[in-house]
Amino acid sequence: MGSSTQFNLSLFSRLFAEKADKTGCLSFADFMELSLYAPQIGYYVRKKLRVGRQSETDFYTSSSLDTVFPLAITSAATEILSPNEPAKYTLVEIGAEPNAGLFQENFAPFKGGQTVQLESPLSIPENSVVISNELFDAQPFHRLIQKDGQWREQGVHQIEGSYQWTLLDHISDELEEILPQLPQNQTEGYTLDLPVRARHLLEKIAQKDWKGLFIAFDYGKSWPELSTECPAGTGRAYHRHQQNNDLLHNPTEQDLTCHICWDWLSDTLLQQGFTSVELFSQEAFFIKKAQKLIASTFTDYPDPLSKPRSQLKQLLHPTLMGQKFQVLVGKRL
Repeated sequence: MGSSTQFNLSLFSRLFAEKADKTGCLSFADFMELSLYAPQIGYYVRKKLRVGRQSETDFYTSSSLDTVFPLAITSAATEILSPNEPAKYTLVEIGAEPNAGLFQENFAPFKGGQTVQLESPLSIPENSVVISNELFDAQPFHRLIQKDGQWREQGVHQIEGSYQWTLLDHISDELEEILPQLPQNQTEGYTLDLPVRARHLLEKIAQKDWKGLFIAFDYGKSWPELSTECPAGTGRAYHRHQQNNDLLHNPTEQDLTCHICWDWLSDTLLQQGFTSVELFSQEAFFIKKAQKLIASTFTDYPDPLSKPRSQLKQLLHPTLMGQKFQVLVGKRL
């Protein structure tokens, strides 16, 4: 274990102890918040390479398809905005990796663009197209488990520098609004990973005074799926392109994520005055909304092995990224 990793784990241990309750525990959501976003040491705070196919990265996503993905997004956004003029809107990407925004300096046909890191102040121009790619699945989530006929919240206990699951003697306040939705008489041991903070982040974005489009690329499930069809929960960790279920292992050194709840995010947009809120598979979204880009790619690059054609296939093919990811779209014009 390198000295920097040892330093990170030592500081994490101290921060955990400072934030723990009187029993020495944190909710899993607060543990995850520290692991991903603690100042100086958090997984998403440190300057490190996280996304890509390199051996030292941890996961690969649509943003790696940098030749086609941003062009497909702008093509689809232009189509959805029609007949409104794209030149009136600013393209805003929220949650971009540092120095790795999807659009760099190429914002055409829009007025301009900006990228916003999560730790930065959230400022959205009056007329905007707000884009996110795997932003909401990176938000901390709470974990409930069915024990003896009732829902109990799982927490984390620190013992001599290692971390173990425990049951909290209460349920976190931010879950109060969810309690009436929880299924009754669920199977013993059923695990629910609840991405409540993803919804809170979208509320923060949508409550800003702006008009335009909201387009989020992510992976998630409906509430009925999460609450009745995922008995082991959907939380998982990624490190060096390997998925694992040990969410407490090596905090700050691995990515932690779960499926978001599309119903919650759709409802949030509707409550904030968005209309025409729709959820697509990524495949269906681009085929329906980015037809011009798809057609021009085939015309301009007849070689099926060309980079643009190859990336387009990865983006759309149902066995690759086409069905793995979904796209939530809302208008507020």
